[in-house]
Amino acid sequence: MSTLFAPTEGELTDLEEFGDPTIEEIDFNERLLKHRTAIRRIDELDLEQIKEKLCLPKENDGQAWSQEKANQAEVWYKRFLKLIVLTSTKEVKLVPSKDIDEVWHTHILHTAKYRRDCNYVCGRYLDHYPYFGLRGQQDHEIHMVEYAKTIACFKAAFGENPMMAELCCFNNCSNCMCGGGK
Repeated sequence: MSTLFAPTEGELTDLEEFGDPTIEEIDFNERLLKHRTAIRRIDELDLEQIKEKLCLPKENDGQAWSQEKANQAEVWYKRFLKLIVLTSTKEVKLVPSKDIDEVWHTHILHTAKYRRDCNYVCGRYLDHYPYFGLRGQQDHEIHMVEYAKTIACFKAAFGENPMMAELCCFNNCSNCMCGGGK
């Protein structure tokens, strides 16, 4: 997959050099009320087929995720969709974590369902630009700033950081940001 995901473990500790990612000016409680219909619709999305595909073995085009990992990733993907509804691209260009991005890619590949779900939630197709951060050093630095802002948005809106909830170590992978696979 060519998408640049979240920063590496070393880059994650160096995010301070890219600027202050605070988003204190966003009143998520007010926006949750304003967009309550879209938020409710995100909660109602049926992603069972998407999770089933993610749990398939890699040789069957899955990710070999456990059901627990798929369930947790669904929670974070839905939170990511909520952030898309609650923020504007002028405030932050949201950058998904690796697991969120994997769910998003799998959802998009179920084209008819993805189109219906996007229309149901917000009345439009939600584009995904998988090349953010890949067009040179300056683009990578902007990507890092936006990723830090995304983490700050998750913390402000949901009180949690998705990188701390990544369940990669359930598959004993070496990419796990929590270090569980090392």
